[in-house]
Amino acid sequence: MQEIVIEAFKKKYAQAVSEIVVRNLLEVNTADYPLQEMQTVAKNFTPEAIEKFTRWRQVYVALKDGVPIGTASITKTPENGARYVLTVFVLPEYQGRGVGAALMGEIEAYARQAGTTRLIVPSGIGACDFYCKLGFDFMSDDKIYGDKKHCMMEKKL
Repeated sequence: MQEIVIEAFKKKYAQAVSEIVVRNLLEVNTADYPLQEMQTVAKNFTPEAIEKFTRWRQVYVALKDGVPIGTASITKTPENGARYVLTVFVLPEYQGRGVGAALMGEIEAYARQAGTTRLIVPSGIGACDFYCKLGFDFMSDDKIYGDKKHCMMEKKL
């Protein structure tokens, strides 16, 4: 696979990032969550909403040959030294090829440079193993919590 380039979000990527997130919600996350629920969530990820996220998130985009194939974001403002990692998605056809790990490497570098001491990620069930491989641990013994069936995971930096 060609080299993947990670760069900060630019407005011109809003449509592509929206499509990456929506495709994952509807094609991947429906393995663990009802389709109707994912369709409702997907409505929150329009190109306009993606642009608004950049006000309080640092958003990154993974590019292959200049085309967006993945995205990840981290909150700009820490809470008690921790930042939240959000919307980590890679086009289904590129999953398992190191794109997500590259995005998370950029997220972690941003966090360390900013003096963050801990990363927290509210992960969907299907991504828990991915985060474990990157050094994240479950925040409780229950692992899956709440009626939303998410894994709260953290990594100390």
